[in-house]
Amino acid sequence: MKDSKVLLSARQIISIDSDNKEELLIANQNYIEAVCLSSIDELKHMLTVMLNEDYMSFPFWARLLAFRILCSLTPNDTDLKNWAESDISAFGGPEWDNKIKW
Repeated sequence: MKDSKVLLSARQIISIDSDNKEELLIANQNYIEAVCLSSIDELKHMLTVMLNEDYMSFPFWARLLAFRILCSLTPNDTDLKNWAESDISAFGGPEWDNKIKW
């Protein structure tokens, strides 16, 4: 799959120095817009690539947003829900175990 806008914006988030607040804010806004306007396939591809390329640098809020939208768009996809739950639980820690219901 070609690099979509959502994948490019996800990569942009992790490439910006956190001290550059204005540039990071713009990158975050671009990512949120891209996630909201992406297809199911684009979102799945972006998550697969980002979690394989740079698992620890991809922000928790960014993966949570993408998984939440995906699970909302495909409520009967148990494989996706299991993937989301596994990733969020592993990355978010035990304090998230009872807070997120997919």
